[in-house]
Amino acid sequence: MEWTILDTLLDTTSVDSLYDDITDLGYVPTPMMTQTEVELGDPGEQVQEPEPQPEPQPDVESRRPPMREPCGAKCRRRCTDHISEERRREIWSQYWAMTYTERRSWMFYSVTPMPTKRITTGPESRRGRSFIYRLQNQKGEPRQVCKMFFLSSLGYLPKNDSLVISMMGKSNSRPLVPSKDQRGKQAAVNKMDVKTLDDHIESFHPCVSHYRWEHAPHRRIEGLRRSRRDIICNLCPLMPPNRRVFWYSLPVSNVVEDEE
Repeated sequence: MEWTILDTLLDTTSVDSLYDDITDLGYVPTPMMTQTEVELGDPGEQVQEPEPQPEPQPDVESRRPPMREPCGAKCRRRCTDHISEERRREIWSQYWAMTYTERRSWMFYSVTPMPTKRITTGPESRRGRSFIYRLQNQKGEPRQVCKMFFLSSLGYLPKNDSLVISMMGKSNSRPLVPSKDQRGKQAAVNKMDVKTLDDHIESFHPCVSHYRWEHAPHRRIEGLRRSRRDIICNLCPLMPPNRRVFWYSLPVSNVVEDEE
């Protein structure tokens, strides 16, 4: 019986306290914490994780291809006797310190195309010429070296001479200057000569309409009452049709269809 009365008194006290808080004009309820805040706890006690640092970019020296092993002692030109390993290191460093265009120019004047002395597979052989490679020694004198020594000193694979072949061109004669860099400058496969379309449109002799003087000479009509479909049909034997380019060429030429 005593515990029941005590419980009743406690309940009555808590209710009276809650009633006093509600009737108090300056009472501000304590905001309840959300489930996320309960899990995270006090923001002041949280440990701030460091921001991820960007990965260091490799320097220019590491992006260059390494200098490779030269030809051995069995090379009949004895390249290692004429050009030392220290000189090879200097050539490699100076070569990769140049720009792309400067490297092509340097290689162009270091390689000389020569016709092959013997053709054993007929006139249609892909080996219609050979190349002579030269490097300067410590005294600045050009010395003829083998292809393996030349390419490996620059950091290329000894069997990968695609750069030399593409730069020297396909003709046996030596060009005056190295070929231009065509990276990113190739013409589109579906490229069309717009001038041919313009000439074809002008062949119908579009003229100014007698009742369009307010627009003349900015508007012209197609002669002989021809429609655009007729012009396209006449154009098909001349070149592959490209309707998108054709519809663009007519407004540029200020040509409109003839009206009845």
